Amino acid sequence: MSLRSFKFKLLEKVILPIFFVPLKLWIRTWRLEDTQQELLTEASQVPHMIVATYHGMLMQLLAYQPLIERYGRRMVVMASPSRDGRLMASLLDRYGIANVPCSTRSRSIAGSMEFIREVEKGMIGLIAVDGPRGPACEVKQGIVRIAEASNARILIAIATASSGKSFGSWDHAHMPWPFARVSVEFRLLDDMKDLEVDARVARVQAEMLEIARRRRAPVLPRELVNP
Repeated sequence: MSLRSFKFKLLEKVILPIFFVPLKLWIRTWRLEDTQQELLTEASQVPHMIVATYHGMLMQLLAYQPLIERYGRRMVVMASPSRDGRLMASLLDRYGIANVPCSTRSRSIAGSMEFIREVEKGMIGLIAVDGPRGPACEVKQGIVRIAEASNARILIAIATASSGKSFGSWDHAHMPWPFARVSVEFRLLDDMKDLEVDARVARVQAEMLEIARRRRAPVLPRELVNP
């Protein structure tokens, strides 16, 4: 085993489990704002559902995981085969969110078949539309192709926080401070089967950017802040 592999195993098997407990306590201090109960109730009745979010706000969404469980549904996320992706998958698994490996090719359906099968079974899929490598807040074709293949509707989820720390990563990841006010605005998109793939991508991009700009989402790159 190489030194790099050993360090990753140490991080995944030892440091992450130790880190998880204080992280969970940290998240519990966040004050969750309006959860749009009526919209979530409607969305929970949709048999096949995919939640679209940005890579940099995945941490905030962990605070809303219990809401999904109240409706008797579980979430599943596509995990990148990269080390960072595997580490995130391990964290999400500890938080009760299932994960399946996927291809890094944004247009690959074959690499996403296990994820599609889980969505077809009734699990709620979670996709970072700009993952796994960006550019930040730029929707790729993968989500609309997967939604079509699984006959799923798309639920947009844009998270914001009253205070926190933005990191210098490609996705502009943002971690709310303890006791910060955290909110997620959800928007359930209509069926888009009558649109071409590029038009669907443009629709998802426009809808997500409209909410992110209005809510001043901290993960937005500077060039996308203003229309």
